[in-house]
Amino acid sequence: MAETVGTPVARSRSGRWPASLRVGAGMVVVLVLLAALARLLAPYNPDQMNLLARFAKPGAAHWFGCDEYGRDVLSRVLYRAKLSLSMGGWQPRSASASACRSVFWPDTGAAPSTNG
Repeated sequence: MAETVGTPVARSRSGRWPASLRVGAGMVVVLVLLAALARLLAPYNPDQMNLLARFAKPGAAHWFGCDEYGRDVLSRVLYRAKLSLSMGGWQPRSASASACRSVFWPDTGAAPSTNG
């Protein structure tokens, strides 16, 4: 039986997905879940300032500590994960639209040529 050249091997001979694929997919799933549940998981408002807690070290009250304005870093990470995922989803779309525009309408800004 001849093997087809160029086809990707999705599973190993044992029938399991490669470990790197499982780890990467697990990380993406965890990130998406954390972003989706940010309102439930975040202990503080991510934009609320507490000047008494400026540069607080990680501890029981603030697991990731606080920034220079006293904002909880864990809350900010959870809320901004949603923004990061949405920007990562829109970037390929905008690049594709830009590429299609430049291919189908390459001279949109230039005046039409009058050289017969």
